This record gives sequence, structure tokens and C-alpha cells, in this order.
Amino acid sequence: MADYSFHLLNVFAEKPRSGDPLLVFDVAEMPTAEIRQALAYQMGHAESVFLNRTTLELRVHSPQFELPYSGRAALGAACVLTHADAIFSTATFHFAEHNISVQYIDGSYVFISLAGSTRPCERGILEVA
Repeated sequence: MADYSFHLLNVFAEKPRSGDPLLVFDVAEMPTAEIRQALAYQMGHAESVFLNRTTLELRVHSPQFELPYSGRAALGAACVLTHADAIFSTATFHFAEHNISVQYIDGSYVFISLAGSTRPCERGILEVA
């Protein structure tokens, strides 16, 4: 298996070593879905993000499945780009189903999130419980 480097970030943090931990894998070539899922499962974080800096492609996995989009992932990827390039200002990330632009303005990250959506549950309450 190949070696994968990653960054462990705290997003939505107001002070060091606080906030919501997020794992960002910095990859030159996007691993297969099976490898991404295996790494996410092994790392055990709520979300593991795979960032290709060249294409700005992002893929997000929970330990159980791939997510179509994540605001946390967009913020985390923008943070990785900021640390790699001091003049970073804007990036448009390509998720599985959406493109999201993130700006870095005066020390803060700004983006407009997609509206949430739901669908009716196909199972009864007892089946879900």
C-alpha cells in the first residue's frame, strides 16, 4: 500500500487544541474509493478528507461511507492550501456532486454553503430504532 501524508486540523476552533478535529489527506493522485474508505475507517475520524492540490478535487469519507459534500472539508482544505501558499486567497473545490468556493479574507475563511435537503424515510419508526 502507498504512503499517504495527512494533516490533523481543528476546524471551528476558537483557541488552539480545541474545536472539531478533521483529517485531511494531501494526495498527488486521488486514491480509489476503496482505498479512501479503508483509510477513513482505519483513522476513525468523523470525516476524512482527500485533497488533490493540483485539481482541487475533494472527496470526503466517514468511517462508513462517502459523503457528497462537507463544509468542514472545504474549510480544512482551504486551511491546508493557506499553509502551503502564503498568498492563498480563493479556491473552488470540486466535490463529488458540487463545486464550492472558499475565500481567505483578513484571517478568516468565507464560503456559502449549499442548502440542506432531506428525503422521506422509507422505513417505519420501529425499523429505524
